[in-house]
Amino acid sequence: LDDATHKRHHAQLGRLLQARAAAEVSIFELTGHLNQASELLGADERLKLCELNLQAGSKARAAAAFATAFEHFSHGVKLLPAGAWQQHYPLAFALHLGQAECTYLSGRFAETAPLLDQVLAHAQGHDDKARSYFVRGVYFRHIGDTTLATWSVLDGLKEFGIDIPRAPSTPRTLAELLWTQRALGGRSIEQLLALPAMTDARQIAILRMLSDASASAYFVGPNLLTVLLLRMIRLSLEQGNHALSAIAYVFFAAVVGSGLGDFDKGEQMGQLALRLVERYPDAFVESQVKCIYVAIANHFKNPVRAGSQLLIDSWRRGEESGNLTYAVYAVNTAARWSYLIGEPLDATHADCDRYMEAVARTHHDAGYQALNLIRQVVRALQGRTISPTELSAPDFDEERCLRPLRAVQMRVQVQFHNNFRAALCLIFGRHSEGLAHCQKNEPDADEVMLGLLDLVEHYHVYALLLAGQAACEPRGSLVRRRLMWKLAKKLRKLRRWAETSPQNFRHRYLMARAEQRRLRGSGDRALGDYQEALVAA
Repeated sequence: LDDATHKRHHAQLGRLLQARAAAEVSIFELTGHLNQASELLGADERLKLCELNLQAGSKARAAAAFATAFEHFSHGVKLLPAGAWQQHYPLAFALHLGQAECTYLSGRFAETAPLLDQVLAHAQGHDDKARSYFVRGVYFRHIGDTTLATWSVLDGLKEFGIDIPRAPSTPRTLAELLWTQRALGGRSIEQLLALPAMTDARQIAILRMLSDASASAYFVGPNLLTVLLLRMIRLSLEQGNHALSAIAYVFFAAVVGSGLGDFDKGEQMGQLALRLVERYPDAFVESQVKCIYVAIANHFKNPVRAGSQLLIDSWRRGEESGNLTYAVYAVNTAARWSYLIGEPLDATHADCDRYMEAVARTHHDAGYQALNLIRQVVRALQGRTISPTELSAPDFDEERCLRPLRAVQMRVQVQFHNNFRAALCLIFGRHSEGLAHCQKNEPDADEVMLGLLDLVEHYHVYALLLAGQAACEPRGSLVRRRLMWKLAKKLRKLRRWAETSPQNFRHRYLMARAEQRRLRGSGDRALGDYQEALVAA
């Protein structure tokens, strides 16, 4: 049959299916026929087909079939009549926004920004403009640019009359904390959990945008992150609980735990978040909450390995719901934790291979390269790189791998890399070189790695490198005294973590204290610390 005959048959089949009851017809079968015969349809039929493509695209999007969703949204956009933005605005907006969102979800990154610009140029009303800024923020976060992601969502919040500065001052942040503590009023976790459900659609939209801004602000600045979380908590206290409230509480766990030193309260906030996602099921939010809890809270009160299943859940929920950014964060966290807690190198390498294959399907380049770095650390320890303390190899260019992470200002990933290099230098006795890597992180390590197990690793490796370098300096020299003074500062941090979570951190503290005592000439006490560290590890 020639092409024209094929199209006539598709038109006939589509019209026959359309005449049946909606429950009897697959939306994909219906649009499949009509899309192939669209040029034979009348104006009213084409407009109806736009609506059908919107339904099909939305259904495919909900099932995480992003490429299929993109095709349907794109067909709908193509079929819109001239002047659709003015005459059929709700349909035109929904189709264009769906198309733009599914471009990056299906890996078509080069097409995303122009499409989002078009949506923003035509969006009417505060709600639709805010939705457009929100999707643009998720896009920037997906490609790893957390700074632009944050700014985009803050712009969207202005459409609701909420103007949050990009860099809140410390006095402003403390004032927000006081207002929130007053609003909490000493309520127990059970009382917070028992709050009624949030039902106002506008307030839910605001909560969603605050939530998305906080997801990116974690990598941008602690004051901004704190202000966003506190606004979310106060909104939940005023309007009721929602699945998104859990994101505020799980981030707040790091603020009150690692930030303010109240790790018991931090664990309570983390558990509240986990219970909220059980009460208000939402796969997209569940992925984020479980990943964040394991990354920044779990290890201060529970064994590190206790978070393994939560990370698996986070990956699965993120993949099925389209929260690909947190799905990628989850497997990156799992790979780093495997390395940091000393799992067998072959097993960690195999994990990285498996995770990289999965992340490649999400087209998340920054996440893929972050996993690539972890795998290269393992290879360095196996003697498979050009130097024991470097990551480059004949099949791996270290600088090329770091380039996309630096380009999108992923400071936390760059600091992870400095940690990796410092640890390799410690293992192979290159103390001054290792200290140089630690010093790259020192100005803002507490801020950038807030709550992360990697921050403990930074202080642990730094302390041992300081001890190793001090041992090379003459006794009584000014250089040695300075190194010992810095070592004492690192030990105070490690002691606090060891007291909070001895099961995870006591052996690290004891190793560093043993080195300090050895350098001070207290050999017997140092030996006791070494032996106790071996038992605690």
